Amino acid sequence: SDVYKRQHVYDSYLRVTENDVNLLYKSQAREVISGFSYGHFDYDTDELIKDRVFVGAIDDDADGILETIVIFSALQLTIQDALKQVIELGIPPKNIIQMDGGHSVSLVCDEKPLIYQNRGVPHFIAAYSE
Repeated sequence: SDVYKRQHVYDSYLRVTENDVNLLYKSQAREVISGFSYGHFDYDTDELIKDRVFVGAIDDDADGILETIVIFSALQLTIQDALKQVIELGIPPKNIIQMDGGHSVSLVCDEKPLIYQNRGVPHFIAAYSE
C-alpha cells in the first residue's frame, strides 16, 4: 500500500520503502519507523490545529544514501504549516512520514518535557549522542 512508508535505520544510513511486509521481514535494519506517506496525511482535517510529529530522511552529500534522520515535533500546527516547516528543513516530500499526532505527542530533551501530554504514549523514538 502506498498509504504507509517505512524508514529502515541502519548504522550509518537510512532507507525509505513502501509498506511491504516482505521487505520488513527481510530488513537487516536495527530499527524500522512506520507512518503515513506524503500525500496520505490527514488532509480531511487540514485546518485542525494539533500537535504533530514527522520523521524525515536527508541525503546530506547527494550520493544517493540517506545519512540523516530528522524528527520534527511541533505543538499546535495545522498539517500544512507543519509540512511547510519540515520541507524547509531540506527533507524531500518522498522521504517524509507522519507519525501519530494530537494527544499522544510528547517531546523531551535533556530530561526536560518540551511538549507534554498527560496520557500514555503508544510509541517513542529516542536519539542519543555518543
